[in-house]
Amino acid sequence: MQDLWQERVGWDNQLTPQIIHRWTTFRQELSQLSQLAIPRWLQLRSDDTEVEIHGFSDASLAAMSAVVYVKVSTPGESSKVTLVCSKTRVAPLNRLTIPRLELSAALLLSKLIKRVQSTLQLNHAHVTLWTDSSVSLAWINSDAMRWKEFVKNRVQAIQTTTPDATWKFVSGKHNPADCASRGLTPSQLITHNLWWLGPDWLTESPRLWPSFAAPTDQPADDEVRPSAVLVTTAPKLPFETLFDKDISLTKLLRITATIQRAAACFKRTPASNLTASPLNPADLQFALTFWIRATQQVHFASEIRAISQGKALAKSHPLTRLTAWIYETGLLRVGGRLQNA
Repeated sequence: MQDLWQERVGWDNQLTPQIIHRWTTFRQELSQLSQLAIPRWLQLRSDDTEVEIHGFSDASLAAMSAVVYVKVSTPGESSKVTLVCSKTRVAPLNRLTIPRLELSAALLLSKLIKRVQSTLQLNHAHVTLWTDSSVSLAWINSDAMRWKEFVKNRVQAIQTTTPDATWKFVSGKHNPADCASRGLTPSQLITHNLWWLGPDWLTESPRLWPSFAAPTDQPADDEVRPSAVLVTTAPKLPFETLFDKDISLTKLLRITATIQRAAACFKRTPASNLTASPLNPADLQFALTFWIRATQQVHFASEIRAISQGKALAKSHPLTRLTAWIYETGLLRVGGRLQNA
């Protein structure tokens, strides 16, 4: 069907001989599916059995696939592996890279596993998921925020859907999901043990499983989210070292007022005395005005300069609709509604 869409074949157009041959062959082989006998019992028979869920995913330029098996181990008997279900999707028409298709297949498997756990009530069974893509495996086992939107969204969905699953690498020839993504004819499917029973080593103990060495492929750099490094120089307030420690506003004002009294004595300001009387509310208010003015000079320097020169602020500036003006103490203040009351 996708080939017809890509070739823009109309309803009344004559098909090419190649497509006619492919369709005719496919239709003739469908009759062989009557020979299939699909076992439906999953060997779940008693409470002393150990149940494991194994899922495989794969993708090609034609399709994405996921297949789920249940492994049941009973003491004194050999383990049984049974095909539970599978799901396939055709690859999208807007061509994706193979790693992105493999990641989409992994997400397809993750959703299928969650459905199997819920349907069969196997939420406590150990889940092992397999993929033959080292790149998508590296994506899944890393922080999702490292990647661009396409990869990030799917990695987050996989990690959220199957948070307790263990992802592992498997070679392509041992991956039963490869049968669905590449396609099998009905005659091949009938006797294809890899599809019906999974890889033969899956019935063995995990310590006897072959060790699959994942290729050293690293995730593509073009999927890494660009990180912007901003270097700024922050203006400093006077006596900023006073903020290095966690002190209250009252203590800060008393320290400032004492420093201001000492500065007045050093300048020989008339009627200034450092210890003549304790600090009074006027001293504390003067210190508070000092810090407000200093803070405004750091964060609103351009606005204060423009208003002092009689210039209007831009219409989009937040202070424009607040009727900002300069008070006689040099503080930047905003107007209110009382004058219009």
